Amino acid sequence: MRVIGGTARGTKLQSPKGNEVRPMLDRVKEALFNILSDRIPGVEVLDLFSGTGSLGIEALSRGAEHVVFVERDRTCVEFIERNLEHTRFCDRADIIRYDALRSLPRVKKLERTFDVALIDPPYKMTATPAAMAPLEGMLGAMAEK
Repeated sequence: MRVIGGTARGTKLQSPKGNEVRPMLDRVKEALFNILSDRIPGVEVLDLFSGTGSLGIEALSRGAEHVVFVERDRTCVEFIERNLEHTRFCDRADIIRYDALRSLPRVKKLERTFDVALIDPPYKMTATPAAMAPLEGMLGAMAEK
């Protein structure tokens, strides 16, 4: 797993061994960020179900102003921290160690408006529209485009 584009392009990211974390394939991440490329520079990003942080770090590498990572697993949070240090993006990131869906009220208390929300839940989880409803008040003008 690596950073595909931007200032940290080619930087390898660390991830835990085993099946608990399912990193997004490089080609899928590249396709996603090719679609979002014009919307990333200078924006605030929310990365829910962050895993190792690869999506949020990709956004930072491509010019996002700030990313809030939300991940409940302690081991994954440690990998996010390591990957942020390795890419030198610590000063442009916050990490909330909490369940992604239950964390939305906590995220709202940060009083940030997010332009982009990256949501990549585990395969075995079902995120209902009702569970995602608290995001509505936290997404800014970019979400409307």
